[in-house]
Amino acid sequence: MIKAIVVDVGGVLVQTLDYSPRRLWENKLHLLAGQISKEVYELEPGDLATTGQVKPERIWMDIQKKFALTQKDLSQLELDFYSGDIRNEEFYAFMQSIRAKYQTAILSNAWLDAREIFTNHYHLDQIVDQMIISAEEGMRKPNKEIFMLMLQRLKVQAEEVLYVDDDSTNIYSADALDINAVLFTTTKETIEHMKKFL
Repeated sequence: MIKAIVVDVGGVLVQTLDYSPRRLWENKLHLLAGQISKEVYELEPGDLATTGQVKPERIWMDIQKKFALTQKDLSQLELDFYSGDIRNEEFYAFMQSIRAKYQTAILSNAWLDAREIFTNHYHLDQIVDQMIISAEEGMRKPNKEIFMLMLQRLKVQAEEVLYVDDDSTNIYSADALDINAVLFTTTKETIEHMKKFL
């Protein structure tokens, strides 16, 4: 019996639908398609930021130095980088509709400023009881430790959780712990898949 529903944020509750602002910067900086996202998220210090070892401002400072950007250009890049991100309204509404029946939580690999952004910009606090953010915990998915922490915080057994993520590596990790894991594909298909568990 499912008692708790836990969802990822990036790619699930918040999606990048318009990549054109990032493409413009990639052209300007002579980068390959998709490289600007790697520069921000996957390379150091962005990768370290997901476990709280580096503050978000350090990431942008390093990018400024690496690409010799003015402060004005850096501010515009940061603004443009996130301009294509929007809240997944259909999935948000679904989470609202089931919140009264289940515990709900976010489990996200995210930086130290994520809680403020999730709350003030996307209002995700309106659909979940808890936010478990990797940078605050010093651990990240797909490591099993953060999934174990999730179970402790929610006070549930693995088989009582329904977990949704768009990263198959995280799904495999959750599944290995006997957590009911659903790989996010499209919003409609994922909701239908979730309903089968509920």
